Amino acid sequence: MVFPEKSIDKRGLDTHGGNMTKALSSIGLLVLCFHLGVKKSEGAGIVIYPDTIYFNAKIVTVDDASTTSRIGTIVQAMAIKDGKIVLIGNNAAVLDSAGPNTKKIDLKGRTVAPGVIASHEHPTDWQLNYKELMLHVVPKEVAVQRWLSGPPRRQLDEFSKALEEAVKEASPGQWVRMNFDWGDGYSNNSDPFFQEGGDRGTKWAGEIITKEMMDRIAPNNPVYVRGAAAVTLRVYDSMLNSKGIEEVDKALQGDPRTVVDPGRGAIYNEKGVTGLNYRVVEPDVIFKDHFDVYMEVLKQGFAWDTGIGITTYGGFLHGMNQIRAYKILAERGELPARLAWGHGNLKVNQLEYFFTDRLLLADLATRAGEGNDLMWFYGMGNSNNSGASLPLLPGRTAQRSSSSTYGPDSPYYKFYYDYVKMGGRLMAYHTMGDMTVDQIFQLIQKASQEGGLSEEQIRSKKHTADHMVAWPRPDQVPILKQLGMIPGGTNSYAWDEGKTWMRDYGEKVVERMLPRKSVHQGGVMTTFENDRPFGKYPELNVFDGMYWMVSRKGPDGTLWAQSEAISREEALKASTIWGAYYVLREKVLGSLEQGKWADFMVLDKDYLTVPVEEIANIHPLMTVVGGKVQHLVPSLARELGMQPMGPVVLWGAAGKW
Repeated sequence: MVFPEKSIDKRGLDTHGGNMTKALSSIGLLVLCFHLGVKKSEGAGIVIYPDTIYFNAKIVTVDDASTTSRIGTIVQAMAIKDGKIVLIGNNAAVLDSAGPNTKKIDLKGRTVAPGVIASHEHPTDWQLNYKELMLHVVPKEVAVQRWLSGPPRRQLDEFSKALEEAVKEASPGQWVRMNFDWGDGYSNNSDPFFQEGGDRGTKWAGEIITKEMMDRIAPNNPVYVRGAAAVTLRVYDSMLNSKGIEEVDKALQGDPRTVVDPGRGAIYNEKGVTGLNYRVVEPDVIFKDHFDVYMEVLKQGFAWDTGIGITTYGGFLHGMNQIRAYKILAERGELPARLAWGHGNLKVNQLEYFFTDRLLLADLATRAGEGNDLMWFYGMGNSNNSGASLPLLPGRTAQRSSSSTYGPDSPYYKFYYDYVKMGGRLMAYHTMGDMTVDQIFQLIQKASQEGGLSEEQIRSKKHTADHMVAWPRPDQVPILKQLGMIPGGTNSYAWDEGKTWMRDYGEKVVERMLPRKSVHQGGVMTTFENDRPFGKYPELNVFDGMYWMVSRKGPDGTLWAQSEAISREEALKASTIWGAYYVLREKVLGSLEQGKWADFMVLDKDYLTVPVEEIANIHPLMTVVGGKVQHLVPSLARELGMQPMGPVVLWGAAGKW
């Protein structure tokens, strides 16, 4: 089926949402591009043709960045040269720019949308737990690996036997990686094993699985145990045996993160237990002498996630080798998706050890936006939880502590105050509770004023705060706009976190769980967050997140503050163009326009017209980053005469498409 000519104007431009001015502006760009950018270089007489043309498509450009439901222009075709879009318009105009070697791809009416920008994610935390990827990339000589699956209680019961089998396969001194799957549910918190009071689920590490047990089974091998997603469970979710601790101490001698004091960010405690040691142990210890293998894991992990529609990640890096590996891949042009990165979740002893030099702090404060096309720095921040300003219900305790990272009494306060005063961009990620947001506002306002920043300079920083759990209050929305902040929102938290917050604060708090509609109406952008390991859930992709924004429906069918549901157009904008502002690349990312990077998805259904309940069932058939195909499912590959592409296709569930 060819996208019907009658549904667009004679220039191939549809003004979805009535954006005629934008359409006319695009015409000017199209004509200029056609005569100078594609056919002939200016004054040289040299013919320049596009590398690839995609045509017969419904290309949703999302070139309207306003906080409304206006989605912008829709075109039939686009031409790509050197990774950028050089021409957009109707089939005839764009095809006329083709040269003898231009590849022409007929999409037969399929919908094309910009690639998704996942503004707050933890790919380096999760991708090393993708079973299929790790088994294909990591040789047994580097680490012997085992995955446990099924109900959580059964996994724990089977742990000893699985570890014994792994140790028999390993050579003395070789690392053994043990991985818990924690069940099939999208939200691990829904499993009774991990609920409050449920069968010690939140205390498995150090009690059900002990260091002594692992030492007895593996006296000559360092053992490392981790679960699928510590962030999901909010529990200690990784362990080391005694041999593992020896290897950590040997590799990280003198590093403050090895201090046996979990409250100050230690890698392990006396039981070998910690919450997030994989952020350091894997890159800086286990893969220390296998750096090429580690880089390949990160590379294939990003390629895997392009298969679910992500073309740009926003996230924080923690291990020294994490930063080094990504930078090498980016410099080589081998990173399959883009990465906006920052320093985050730093512990007090790390600040004291690494960031006492004010010259270094001043340097970091001026680096936001620096990097290359594949990787750039976008700020610093920390977790911060202060609870809700609503009164607690009788007998309940606050969900979060009474102070946060950004309160004046916090040991972090002076560091972030000085950082913002020097012009730094604050990334207040993992923000829970409206009281925290008040403290963030006060810090930004006071520090910026002392630093002599004008209102325009403050807004240009695009300070952020993430998750939108129990915030913002209605009176906080105008302040978000005044400061130019761009909040992120984890879609499933409306019902996931909402259950426990409602239990403690009552139904009123539900209205403050990701109130996207109120925020958009106040002229403030929000962004797409998933904050879950996509690779653990083969059926999951970015359109589940967009569906939750539009439906506000939990997995059990419960509607959560449906008055805050947004349109599908707004959900797409939050996932693309608004995210580009968040990652500081709005001039080259987030929409399909002339001069921008060619990052896009080809979909199996029309996002703009399918019933709402079908949005979650949309799948990317092809994902392109910088003009290069990173993901291509077998069905479309056969039709186009191309080879299937991407690890999620070759090793995962997407191979059936």
